[in-house]
Amino acid sequence: MSEELRNYFDICFPIESGKTALSITVNEFYNTEHTDFKMESGYATVVFDSIVKVEGIDYILGNYFSVVKGNAIDVKSGHE
Repeated sequence: MSEELRNYFDICFPIESGKTALSITVNEFYNTEHTDFKMESGYATVVFDSIVKVEGIDYILGNYFSVVKGNAIDVKSGHE
């Protein structure tokens, strides 16, 4: 998964001169679904740290999480 995330972030946030580099460490990632009659609910949860390096030392700027829920007839059909 790390290569996919790196490719995604490289496209969304290209390296620009004069800006501070920021790293992330993904601590947890869950992708689940629950199926009811004629409907599925998909859940994605991610927990990560944002890290900046100053004079060779890594400092954690913060710990963040996000939960996303989607409902559809087939919630996983778009990413198989």
